[in-house]
Amino acid sequence: MRATPGILFLILIAALTAVEPAAGQSDSVVIYSNGERESFPSLLITELNEADPAAREAVLLQWYSERAFLDVAVDSSRYADAVHTIYLTTGCRYEFAEPEINYSDTVSGALFIPQISGAPFSAEVINNYLLAVLSELEQKGFMLAEGEIRSLNKNSENCSVQPFIEIHPGSTFVLSGLLFDGLQRNNPVYLNRVAGVREGQMITPQLGQRIQRNLTATDLFNSVTEPDLVFVNNDAYLRYSVEEQRLNFFDALLGYVPDASGKGQIMGSVEILLRNAVTDGSQIDFSYEQLQPLVSRLFLGASQSYPASLPVRIGASIAFSQQDSTYLLQNGEFGGGYFIGSGFELIGNIRYERVVAGESVMLTETALNTRTVFYGLGFRWRELDRMLIPTRGYDVRVMLENGRKFINDDRLPETFDDRYRQTILRSSVRLYRPVATRHILAVRLESYLMQSPAFLITDLYRFGGSKSMRGYREEQFRASRVGWGDLEYRFLLDRTSYIFGFGALGHYQRPQLITESTSQQASSGWLKSLGFGLGYTTPIGLIKFSYAVSPDDDLSNGKVHISITSGH
Repeated sequence: MRATPGILFLILIAALTAVEPAAGQSDSVVIYSNGERESFPSLLITELNEADPAAREAVLLQWYSERAFLDVAVDSSRYADAVHTIYLTTGCRYEFAEPEINYSDTVSGALFIPQISGAPFSAEVINNYLLAVLSELEQKGFMLAEGEIRSLNKNSENCSVQPFIEIHPGSTFVLSGLLFDGLQRNNPVYLNRVAGVREGQMITPQLGQRIQRNLTATDLFNSVTEPDLVFVNNDAYLRYSVEEQRLNFFDALLGYVPDASGKGQIMGSVEILLRNAVTDGSQIDFSYEQLQPLVSRLFLGASQSYPASLPVRIGASIAFSQQDSTYLLQNGEFGGGYFIGSGFELIGNIRYERVVAGESVMLTETALNTRTVFYGLGFRWRELDRMLIPTRGYDVRVMLENGRKFINDDRLPETFDDRYRQTILRSSVRLYRPVATRHILAVRLESYLMQSPAFLITDLYRFGGSKSMRGYREEQFRASRVGWGDLEYRFLLDRTSYIFGFGALGHYQRPQLITESTSQQASSGWLKSLGFGLGYTTPIGLIKFSYAVSPDDDLSNGKVHISITSGH
């Protein structure tokens, strides 16, 4: 988006210095500067020794001029015993005087330009200065600003060089809309709305970057490039090249967990996500998990983003979790979000939770009939370069819920209250950072904290397995406080496939439950695991294989997971 200045800087430098090459034959070079023998970098000495004798003085004068000695002159040159001796006078080292800038058009407002007055004279400094002026003009909306160095005024009396710069700011432009290369599945009218395009906005680099982040945050694209400024019938548009995600998302996971007898259990899950199925911005989500023969989970949700062009999201969901004959956990939730911009969403929810317990009279890990109403507030902040396989960026989610639990069960011990408040804090952080070409570090940090005067088995957070602590059985652990993280190293085979290895570390606390008469089952401990795997993109989606092992198992008895993801 920035115009490249055409600067004939070498010609101007040559006008400030004069060079007369000498002739002769020699095998080595000795240089005296201002009457004293000089030591030079070995690279320069090698270049002088290997250069044609007639060109050595030119090489030497060029080296000095690049270091701001513009008055350097060769006093004499002689040859003796295969040694070429050069005597020269360097003169003073030149510094920049305050540049004089002439604007061809009026520019309103102050420009914050770095000062170069007093800096040693060099091509790099003056070029960076010109680019800084043009960049500052871009920030003010002069997207096609151009500039050139017209002359360099050399002052030998005070050893300074004053640049004379001509700037052509051009015009500012009002954004007429967005154009897309590679768009096939999504409605451009809807994309202009979610990008935050408003009538009368002046085009600046910040606006282009903000729109890029907003488009990436929609989950509709795997990647969105930086924009180009284009004109259609004299109207200004920003054009983005996009790589679209599949609108319909399918994710299947199959896991094999061996047991001590050498046999094992097969578990799995499936998720289907339909985008824009009803209207632009609509989303329908269905998932089913079979964790054990008698443990299953069902989820159904729907949401709408940017209804009536408002920067909000509203949605509702229901979920059921059946734990064999012990209990049925039902969840109904209404929530939404407000898109503040640049990938930041403020989120809130109201959640109703009901537990229908079995009729067991045994109180060990027995569920009780309860109902709880939670109110939550949090945020999500995300900026990723790509959705399916990110190489740079972050995704942060934090949610704080506060609720009141009511226990309506005759099995509740009389020593406990049948109603009390609970607070839940959840956080998830994912970071992606390239450390070299094709080498990516992926960091994941997860935490769950429940504050409550008493606990039931249905209050505890379940974790372990392919979606949390890999190397352990699915939902092997239950805790009221848990935190874990893993560090995954990825080597990219290409933009869509990679091999990886990881290490994970976590800690959990399981409290004594209301239904437990002693604290024998209360526990805490550290967890760790190691593993490796492969993610490979095929025409049907990303197929991911992983093998993980914990200290509880030997290397040949690890956990195997295979998943297929089409979309994100």
